[in-house]
Amino acid sequence: SKLVKHPPPCPPSLAPHAEVSAALGELGEIMASFDASLIPARMRQAYFKPVVDEAIEPLIGGCALAANSVSAAEGPVYLVNCLLAIQGLVEKFEFCHWRLPQLQAQLSAALDQAV
Repeated sequence: SKLVKHPPPCPPSLAPHAEVSAALGELGEIMASFDASLIPARMRQAYFKPVVDEAIEPLIGGCALAANSVSAAEGPVYLVNCLLAIQGLVEKFEFCHWRLPQLQAQLSAALDQAV
C-alpha cells in the first residue's frame, strides 16, 4: 500500500523502479517458500490467492500512478515494463497462473496506450 500512497518516480530508463523490483523480489521469496511447503499442489492456489491479490494489486496501482506522472509517451512504456516484471514472476509459480489472464489484459491495454 506504500507504493500506492507514495509511488516511486519513473526512472529515466523506464525500467521498474528499484522499490518495485525489491517488492517483487520479496514476493518471489515468499512464493518460492510457499511452493516448497507441504501444502498439496491442488490446494495452493486457494491458500495463496489472497496473498497475490494483496501484493500485486498495490504494485500495479503504484506503477500506474507513477506512469500517470510522466509524459503520455513514457507512462505507458513504464507501466508495460512493470507489468512484464510482475508477469514474469507470476509465470514461475503454477499456483499463481490464475492471475495471468488479468495481467495479460492489463498489459494489452497498456500496450494499446503506448502505440
